[in-house]
Amino acid sequence: MIVKILHTGDLHLGAKFTGLGEKGKEQRLQLLKTFEKVVNLAIEKKVHLFLIAGDLFDSNYPSRNTLDRVLHLFGIVREANIPICLIPGTHDCYDATSIYRRFDFREAAPNLTIFTDKITSKVFEKLNLTVYGRALTAKVVKESPLKDISPQKGTALHVAMVHGSLEIPGKVERDGATFTPREIEKSRMNYIAMGHWHSYGDYSVHQTKACYCGSPEAIDIDQKGFGNVLFVTIKPDDLVKVEPQRVGLRNYEVIHIKVDDITSVGEILEAIKAKADPNLILEVKLQGLCGFDLEIDTQELEQELEPLFFRLRMINESHPKLKEIAVEDFPENMVIGKFIRLMKEKIKKSAGEEKEIAEEALRLGVALLRGKEVL
Repeated sequence: MIVKILHTGDLHLGAKFTGLGEKGKEQRLQLLKTFEKVVNLAIEKKVHLFLIAGDLFDSNYPSRNTLDRVLHLFGIVREANIPICLIPGTHDCYDATSIYRRFDFREAAPNLTIFTDKITSKVFEKLNLTVYGRALTAKVVKESPLKDISPQKGTALHVAMVHGSLEIPGKVERDGATFTPREIEKSRMNYIAMGHWHSYGDYSVHQTKACYCGSPEAIDIDQKGFGNVLFVTIKPDDLVKVEPQRVGLRNYEVIHIKVDDITSVGEILEAIKAKADPNLILEVKLQGLCGFDLEIDTQELEQELEPLFFRLRMINESHPKLKEIAVEDFPENMVIGKFIRLMKEKIKKSAGEEKEIAEEALRLGVALLRGKEVL
């Protein structure tokens, strides 16, 4: 028998998105719409198991509307005769205030298994498969979520669910709820459904397939790799195949605009307008060397172009072409001449951020002294 699994997690239903201003409510509602899309996809694909690898809710205090929507969707999955397995994550951890303690899901969702500190495995005899899961009992825990997880006797297939960070030397160090590639290998699972990281990633080790599904919809506005769920198939020969499928509405993109040959802000505007998309989170990085006559006000540009995107962020990493400001072109007995000489000396003695500030001060100062408007 081929076992088909849908793996999702980090939905963060009820997230506030305060940084999005008026669009925060819109994105909060979109999370529920995307979760509904995930549910419908699971039914369409006729999966045998529906796995939620932590952080279904953004906190342990979801609104009644959010909770009711989730129960309704769980009911749809139940009607399709698909079991759901869920582990509490860091945001909806299984502490004393946990929504999974305060609310009884069993009546509304008898098809749901919530892993706790006491319930750590579930056997599905018809699938010849056991699912293992460990709830996080606090927002910060010291133990590895893979601790003590190993195949039990009784079934041929074994799937684990964990919520935490894979320890990567130099990038992710051991802290709370971390685990190692060695622990993945030692688990001897057919598949490990991982949650906590909001980007899709395959971190399989030898014969053990292990993947982060990522958030199915945008949670962190500058996060790449979101927008997917994973379809996992386990064949009788234990071969595991993982296929990401796009479900998110929002997209994220970074573009780099070289300002070296740009002579007007209009050229920058046109380059950004060419990317216009109401569902795009766009990050624009201005780079290179610009003429000191080119005044770029990123805040003003963001305000003008924001309606064309779901979210627009501009970062000016460009630097002035200081060589264009030739000392010999400005007599020393003039104010502008004295200013240029003082600032060039300052730049020569500075480094790092201090140097960048001095360079910008020179560019803006020269523009002002030449009678140009500086925003």
